[in-house]
Amino acid sequence: MKRIYAPVISLLGLSAFLVCPLLRAASVVEMVYVSKAIDYVQTGADSSTIIVDPAPLSPTNGGPYGFAVNVVGVDLAGITPPTVTGPFNLNQSNGPSTFSHNGGILGYDADDQSWRYGASNFNDWGTTSQAANDTFFPNGTYTVTVNNTSVSLHLSGDAYPNTPALTLTGGQWVDGAYEIVVGQQLGITSNTFSGYGTHVNDAITLWLGDNRVMQSFAATAPNANSVSQVVDTSSLISGSSYDLDLDFTAIVAQSSALPGTLAVAAYNKSVGVIIRAVTVATPAPSAFTNSTSIAIPDNAPTPSTSSINVSGLTGPITKVTVTLNQFSHTWTRDVGILLVGPHGQTILTGMVGVDGDGTNGTTANNVTLTFDQTAITSFLAIQTGNIANLLSGIYAPAISPLEYNRFSFLGHGTYSAADANLNAFKGTDANGTWTLYVQDFAEGDVGNIVGGWTLKISTDSTAQPASLEFVTVSKDIDYVQTSADSASVIVDPKPLSPTYGGPYGFSANVQGTNLAGITAPTVTGPFNLNQSNGPSTFSHNGGRLGYDSNDQSWRYGATNFNDWGITSKLANDTSFPNGTYTIQVLGTPVALNLTGDAYPNTPFVTLTGGSWVNGAYEIVVGQTLGISTNTFTAYGTHANDVITLSVGDDTLAELFSSTNSTTKSVSRSYNTSALVGGSSYDLDLGFYAIVDQNPVFPGVFSGAVYGKELRVTIRAATLFTAYLINAGVPVEKRAAADDPDGDGIPNLLEYALGLAPMTPNPTGLPVSQTSGGNLTLTYKRAVATGITYAVQTTTDLTNPASWTSVGVTQGTPDVNGNVTAIIPYSTGTRFLRLQVNVTP
Repeated sequence: MKRIYAPVISLLGLSAFLVCPLLRAASVVEMVYVSKAIDYVQTGADSSTIIVDPAPLSPTNGGPYGFAVNVVGVDLAGITPPTVTGPFNLNQSNGPSTFSHNGGILGYDADDQSWRYGASNFNDWGTTSQAANDTFFPNGTYTVTVNNTSVSLHLSGDAYPNTPALTLTGGQWVDGAYEIVVGQQLGITSNTFSGYGTHVNDAITLWLGDNRVMQSFAATAPNANSVSQVVDTSSLISGSSYDLDLDFTAIVAQSSALPGTLAVAAYNKSVGVIIRAVTVATPAPSAFTNSTSIAIPDNAPTPSTSSINVSGLTGPITKVTVTLNQFSHTWTRDVGILLVGPHGQTILTGMVGVDGDGTNGTTANNVTLTFDQTAITSFLAIQTGNIANLLSGIYAPAISPLEYNRFSFLGHGTYSAADANLNAFKGTDANGTWTLYVQDFAEGDVGNIVGGWTLKISTDSTAQPASLEFVTVSKDIDYVQTSADSASVIVDPKPLSPTYGGPYGFSANVQGTNLAGITAPTVTGPFNLNQSNGPSTFSHNGGRLGYDSNDQSWRYGATNFNDWGITSKLANDTSFPNGTYTIQVLGTPVALNLTGDAYPNTPFVTLTGGSWVNGAYEIVVGQTLGISTNTFTAYGTHANDVITLSVGDDTLAELFSSTNSTTKSVSRSYNTSALVGGSSYDLDLGFYAIVDQNPVFPGVFSGAVYGKELRVTIRAATLFTAYLINAGVPVEKRAAADDPDGDGIPNLLEYALGLAPMTPNPTGLPVSQTSGGNLTLTYKRAVATGITYAVQTTTDLTNPASWTSVGVTQGTPDVNGNVTAIIPYSTGTRFLRLQVNVTP
């Protein structure tokens, strides 16, 4: 329950002070109360947005219709737990399973520093209807025993106040909350507490967060039956939300059993508003209206339509609401509504009017209905109620699973309950024609929308709208090539990891630009997934795709949405049989049929400019990489069959059979100047057979694909490797420790000293000598980067761990790159060495 009477502490004129650090202040009971209450929430300026609060519907409270017993004061934690007796009517059949009467013993709430009744955490008690609340807690006398004193309080008369309401200024209503810029003055005005003063100490209390803004009592301010306050919001934190609570409390009984303690029985109504602090106000939505009346004929074979043309908006959509102006119908259960956006997106909502058995119909008489995805109340929520008249209000679009299959709008197929989602428009371009379809699907009743309809659209002018480019489902096989011989082309072992699953794959992909903010696309189809034919890490995720920020696309499968794969074609075909797969994107279904197992032949590449080394193709940066593919033998069998070729992020070719029907292979030259030495890059060649297309979205490629993809690793040679390649060192002699010219100097030292690895070097090695009581070692640093040089010394060649650079002055290169290292020397045998390492 919300705060009901805790703020009364201020009436008692109590103060606290420090007596002695060794003494504990005596407990003081300031307030004892029992109350019945109803909590409301307000989500807009219109009083029709004030509804019984659904937020308390949780195990810690139980519901918005509440009963509370509270003992409040100072240092009460150590007292004997208070108890309450009364006309309780609690048992398992009429109380929630989480509720514990606890023998009427109150529990201490350390946060409130009070003793409270009910639920598992003693956070008062609530239920979902006033009838249930009155059943569990009938009116009558409730006795609270505190410090061995009985305080009897009588609840009678059901004297609930009228429902509180707030009028706010200084900000604006946005998505069910009142948004205000930090530092702006928040104006707060309440409606009138119509029964204020009927009982002694009736109260009005206003809170913002944990701060009481004001509190008035009928006994001291009998004429102040409403609230008007201005609040400075400078202390609010931008990005945070705060509860603004207005309480009307009627006091129906008081007790003087505990002198100096306010003990009351009360009925309470409170309303809560969310105050959202921001630094910049959210732009107001743009409104577009077609005020032409829309007729809803009885059992019409086709829907009535009404269109609105939207233009001039910039940036992607962030929110859409739809309002039906002056809607009437004699049996609303028959009516379905479909909104189609300018890019084919659709959302559905169905009217309500049954209590589940089909015997009761709801009528609507000139009501205004706003559909808002953020609304607290859903059409589905009121569908189970026995509602005679549909009321004006703001509702989240919804349709019962019992009803959706009734609605098959001309040209738009049938729908599921999940299709009632206005977020389908988020992230897209708002400009274009929006069309509202309204249809009566059964006999006997008619209606109309006299005032037409209104579309409100919010956009983010700082961002770009979503744009689709590809919608595909595919089955593919991945290969890897590791040498010039076509026999090296094998099914790719690389995908055999928990993040992929295997080289035989299924994918559902939605690609384009600025797609991160759209509602997650989903895919349905003839899936056959279970633990026996899918890896343990795989999650179908309800068919929802996940956004891949690297690819800027929505992808299906595995734990990181990196498509899906398995280790055999048989297992892939078992998990993903051929058939029709439907991707729902931007509110629109795209059906694509995988059929025929039309896999292309296996791709293969011939490369020039470098050499094959240890399963990768190695090339010196700056050399031209020549690439030639084999022939896609079935290229052009299907419209828009595709050949793609890329190196890293660079696309070298993308050929479609419809425009290049005679070009069935690719030959390209690639400039490697931009490659980074020591790095590896994927060369990817893909052959794709397009077996089905569905152009739902104009200009968007939507297809079902069988593919075979080849991966080759291109390795840009390091400076060291490039040195060996340019010197003509054979592939098999390019290791750092190899000595291809047989002069006893390994490749790495030849490189570091600037020698020729294929020519024996009688000179150019480090030179040692004695000088003035020191040993010196002089050598040439031929490489400026990628190599470290260090002179080390030891007196014991039998102990490899004894080599050290301690005490060695390493020296700096002269103009010719020569370096002299100095080692102090007195007597005995001392050995020197030059150590050379390649840095990462």
